[in-house]
Amino acid sequence: MNTPLIFNIQRFSIHDGGGIRTIVFFKGCPLHCPWCSNPEGISTKPQLIRNNNRCIQCSAEDAYHCTNTPDNCPVNALTCCGQEYTVDQLVKEIASDQIIYDEDNGGVTFSGGEPFLFPEFLEQLLSRIRPWTNSIAVETCGNVPFENIEKALPYVDLYLYDLKIMDEEKFRDVCGGNLSIVISNLENLVSLHKNVIPRIPLIPTFTDDVENIDRIAQLSLKLGLKQVHLLPFHQMGSGKYENMGMPYTLSELRPFTDDQISAVVSRLESGGLQVITGGF
Repeated sequence: MNTPLIFNIQRFSIHDGGGIRTIVFFKGCPLHCPWCSNPEGISTKPQLIRNNNRCIQCSAEDAYHCTNTPDNCPVNALTCCGQEYTVDQLVKEIASDQIIYDEDNGGVTFSGGEPFLFPEFLEQLLSRIRPWTNSIAVETCGNVPFENIEKALPYVDLYLYDLKIMDEEKFRDVCGGNLSIVISNLENLVSLHKNVIPRIPLIPTFTDDVENIDRIAQLSLKLGLKQVHLLPFHQMGSGKYENMGMPYTLSELRPFTDDQISAVVSRLESGGLQVITGGF
């Protein structure tokens, strides 16, 4: 069984599935979207994060030049991203929040990265928590073999399903993905009457053109989907790239204005879709 690394367990979240939720972030993704706000979730391997704001220059001019290990840093300016958990350990982490889910109709969301890169591990975990968890959601890019998704079918209540770039060549060049696989998996989930909500990352010059928005709307409506989530671009994850020594190419992009977002919402709604900006 391929065991994932977990790079974050976020508690008391009010996004990504409804109610108060615990979000478990799996490390590793088949895509490399340049706007990703969780770049630490792209690689499956542990990574060193250098937080220069915490550095006290005890052994180097800044955190980026420090040769210490995380264990030897007195102020946690150096941390290792990615921790291995057993299924038992994650079940225990999730169970500690159960009383919160019960009171607020919340639950657990598995995110990343891409949880479906680890189908056997995820299946075992889901089967353990299903009996006492109100709601289980998975955020997915859909760019995995369907058999990976299939293993989780008996346990998942909601699929938050990314639809990014609807041009096959552009999607491959920008994100490294296969659009045919993404669409096929979405069609399979809908044919099995699963609860799926498409999520649209609204990114300047990449996903915001009228043709791309219309293609997403047309596919959603063709499949009988009623609701989409619109996730406007932001720069909140940009500092992570520098801290991890990764190139960030979108520093010149600016977030959309409210009017620009409203125009996209209106276009999607005009076809009959319900649009929730920012998701839930």
